[in-house]
Amino acid sequence: MELNLLESNFFNISKITQVKAFNSKLDGYEVDDSILSGTIVIDINYYDTKLEEMFVSKEIDFTIMLKEDMEVNDIKINDMRLEVIDNQGVTCYYEIILNTKMIERQKESFQEISKKENEKNEELKQEIKENYDTLLSESLEKRKEEQIEVVEESVREEEVSDSKKIEIISTMDNRNERSFLDFFDNTRNNFSVIKKIAVNNEAYLNQISKDYNISIDDLYKKYDKENKCVVIKIHG
Repeated sequence: MELNLLESNFFNISKITQVKAFNSKLDGYEVDDSILSGTIVIDINYYDTKLEEMFVSKEIDFTIMLKEDMEVNDIKINDMRLEVIDNQGVTCYYEIILNTKMIERQKESFQEISKKENEKNEELKQEIKENYDTLLSESLEKRKEEQIEVVEESVREEEVSDSKKIEIISTMDNRNERSFLDFFDNTRNNFSVIKKIAVNNEAYLNQISKDYNISIDDLYKKYDKENKCVVIKIHG
């Protein structure tokens, strides 16, 4: 199949008055994704306004969109002519002749089409499964966090409820401590007492350990060296 395309281009050539001679040639072409692109080179000998002979070489880049199944066998440049515009340049007229053929693409069989569709379906199923697994994991993690929050809230409520049974008593020394505790022993109420005991020296911690049946290690953990006191909890 032969295709004929008429084209024209203008070249700016200062002070040109007349073309003495010219030569044109196709400098190459390529086809990429149904787009044909090429270059035409034109060598021009001309006279300027002083009637001096000059030379210039110009390039014409062209682009042609082809049909999807079209293949180019050959390209020719035909009927090249130049028209001078005084002191400005020349207009170039030419014809591009394409020798092409249509490519017959092999049609896919029903089995091949079916195979491709099955492969796409499998990929889609795998993608859906991965997304489902991710969503399920996130949902379970969120539910776990909510359950933990509920348990923590329940524990805080129990702590608040228990705290109502606690009476905080602060003492600056240890006088009459035993008689004070005897009072609570006799009442047999369900209570807890938090005591703050002044400790003038660390040796006194041994005595507190014996009086309240608390290990010396626990007392040292609760001992506030800066304020010289220890806070203990006594259950009624």
